[in-house]
Order: sequence, then C-alpha cells, then structure tokens
Amino acid sequence: MNKSRKEVYSGWSYRRPLALLTVSIAAVSLTSGLADPLVGDSNAVAVISPPQNKIIATVPLESTGTMPAGAAVSNDNSTVYVCNSESNDVVVIDAATNKVTGSIRIPGDGNPVRCVLTPDGQTLYVANTGTYQITAVSTANKSVTATITPPAGVADLAMAPSGKQVYATSYNNNINVIDVGSTTISKTLPLGSASAQLVFTPDGKQADILCLEISNDNEVGNRFLSTIETGTGKVVKTNGAAGRLIYPSSIAMDPSGTALFVVDQINYVTVVDPVSCKVKRAFLVAPSDSMNLYAGQPAVTLNGNYLYVPYDYTLDPGNNLTWQNQVAMFDVATGKIVGSPITVGKGPNFCTIAPNGKTLYVSNGADGTVTVIDIAP
Repeated sequence: MNKSRKEVYSGWSYRRPLALLTVSIAAVSLTSGLADPLVGDSNAVAVISPPQNKIIATVPLESTGTMPAGAAVSNDNSTVYVCNSESNDVVVIDAATNKVTGSIRIPGDGNPVRCVLTPDGQTLYVANTGTYQITAVSTANKSVTATITPPAGVADLAMAPSGKQVYATSYNNNINVIDVGSTTISKTLPLGSASAQLVFTPDGKQADILCLEISNDNEVGNRFLSTIETGTGKVVKTNGAAGRLIYPSSIAMDPSGTALFVVDQINYVTVVDPVSCKVKRAFLVAPSDSMNLYAGQPAVTLNGNYLYVPYDYTLDPGNNLTWQNQVAMFDVATGKIVGSPITVGKGPNFCTIAPNGKTLYVSNGADGTVTVIDIAP
C-alpha cells in the first residue's frame, strides 16, 4: 500500500486505509450531493446568496515535518491556533496578516491533534495523542502551564458553552471533565464505549458523542452516537449504526442546535437530530459511491445553511492512497453541492470557521499549509 504521513493521520486519530468495501446504506433517505449543483436551481424556494469562497491566503506552517490538524480561532477573530502534529507544536497565525507569528512547543513526542480555547482566549487546551496527555498553554507567553494525564489518554476536546469546563473524549469507556479554573480532572463520566469526538448543544445541557467500538484494529462504529445529559452526567440516548454508517469519523453541530452532521470516512454525511439521536437522512459527498473518498472534519456556517466537507484522500481498488486537495460546500437543505469544490492544499483534513462567520480555515495535512478562505456572501 502506498501510505505516508504517520499512517495517514487525519482528525482525531490515526485513520487506517482499508480495503475497498461494498457498503449498503439502507433505511435512510439518501441523496447524491454531487448530482446537481444548487446554483441556478429552478426549484429553489428562496434565493439566498451563498458564501463567495474566495481564497485569501495559503499559510505555510514553516516547521520541520509539518502536518497541520485541528485548529481553533480566538473569540475576537484575531488569532488562529493550529495543531502541528508531526512537529509537536501549535502554530500561531495572525488572522489580520495571515502570517505565522510563533509556535508553542508541546513537551515530548506529543503529537498534538486538537485544541480548544477558553472564551477569554487566555488558555489553550491541546489534546496530544502521542503522550496521551492534555496540555494547558498560556496564550500570552506561549508557555505550558499545566499537563493533565487522563487515565486512558485523549482523543478530542470540546469547550463547554459556559467556558468553565473542557470535555475530553478517550479510548476507554469514559469522558473526562476538566475544570478550567483548576486545570484538573473534576469528574469522569461513564460512557460504555470508546469515544472519538464530542459536541455540545448551544445551551450546554447536552453533549452528543461519536462513539467507536474497536474491532480488528479498525474503527467501526457499531454504536455511533451517544448523548450525555451534562447536568447529571448520565447517558440518556444511544443510537446504533444499524448498517447505516461505516467508519464514522467526525461530527459537527449546526449553530442553532437543530442538526448534527456525522461524516462517514467513506463517501457520506448523515444528518441526525441532536436531541432524539434519530437519523434524518444521508447524502453522498463523493463524486460517486464507489470512489472511496475519505472526508475530514466538516464545518457549518453560522446561519446553518451550508456545510463544508474537506476531501482528504481516496483509495483505489489496489488500496493505494491518493491525496486530494478540495473542500466542497453543500446546501444543508438539499444535500447538494453548491458551485464547484474549492481547491486548497494537499490532504485537507480539518475545517473550522471563525466566530464572526466570515473566514474558513482549512488544515492541509499532507503539504503543511493552512488555506484561508473568505466565506462572506
């Protein structure tokens, strides 16, 4: 197999390319997102100007052995922090100039993959899958202020809407909750499954978790979504994949809290009701169902109308990997692509939108760059 870049790291864990599979996704309303571009659709009920998707800059991370992954943008939209997993640091980008202004070294062979900021922007929490630790960093002086070691490592981080807690998913059966004031684990919530990623509803009362049952060294979602009531810490709902998804890899919440988007590593996005955990529909994001397109972390526009899906890589029938270099924007209401995909760097694996909703940042894991895109209408 033609593999590289630490067994094709993309997102919260090492994604292992698998032999091509014939996947039957039954009992879900499916649409082909690439069949007909939405632009100029005569059946559209209302005309809403879509984002212009103009590339502003391509930012090289300027480190040895770069592999950008997760990113976070400060609430004042001034600073972007990008996890650079292969060089074990977090790169700091000035959003006004789109220039690298410095980096934050993560101790040891950290392999930083995800980061979240406190609402005041003073502390950055970094998930390190190499050392199985969480690093707290002062953004003012770019220094490590605390190192937190969860019992069974860390996969991803999510900041609670209150700004007082950070939830850390893990490879065991628990969610670890970190108190921001003390930078210590304040409680552990039993989940009953390995957890990959977590997102909160806007009111913070519920957390939706992408769960994985590990089988034969492959990440297979037998029980792909669980919901925790944050007040009690109890799992209140669980929805099994039931043949609808295979290899679910990442999730994104609509800002209004009305839709949860689950990215299947191969070809599809499934739309789930975040409260009931029921699958609403799924749509194809690859040019064809047989393409075996591995998609990265998506991002939803602030108005909830559009979903950005990065095309990370594809596998051919011989299981050989080819890096991709596009991000597609889909109309959430129709599941159809809007316009043409945006050409970005090589191996885009993570999308994040600035708090003001005007800029999309794309981490390109295979060429060590970040693409900056103007997404204003």
